[in-house]
Amino acid sequence: AQHAAEAAAAALQRAQAAADAAREEFEVVKGHEAQARGAAGAAAAAAAERQRVLQALEAQSRAFNAHREEVERDEVPLLQEELHLRRQRDLLESHEARFRSASTQFSTVRRSEAKSTGGRSATPPPLASPRGGHGILEALAHGQ
Repeated sequence: AQHAAEAAAAALQRAQAAADAAREEFEVVKGHEAQARGAAGAAAAAAAERQRVLQALEAQSRAFNAHREEVERDEVPLLQEELHLRRQRDLLESHEARFRSASTQFSTVRRSEAKSTGGRSATPPPLASPRGGHGILEALAHGQ
């Protein structure tokens, strides 16, 4: 009977040791589960932060694109005005070249007349261009 009692006591100790080991393993598993829940929570928070940053970047991109489109719309009349001003400048440079040519021709004619008439001009300066357009004085008076 003593042998049976010892065997029962040994079996009880083994059962308690197995229960303690199971309890420790359960606590380890609970710890791992808590870590996994914490990691999942951190991952969800990181995903939410990434989503928030992405939405902010998309909003900035939309605002930038809207501003760029506005600038492009505002730029069209300015570019048209620039082209108009360049055409006017080219036209004025053309007129200036013609006026310089006419002035040079006039000066040449005046010098040759002055030589042939002894220093006095036989004809008054031309007021109309030889091409039938406005002369220098009329062009200047009309702002051309």
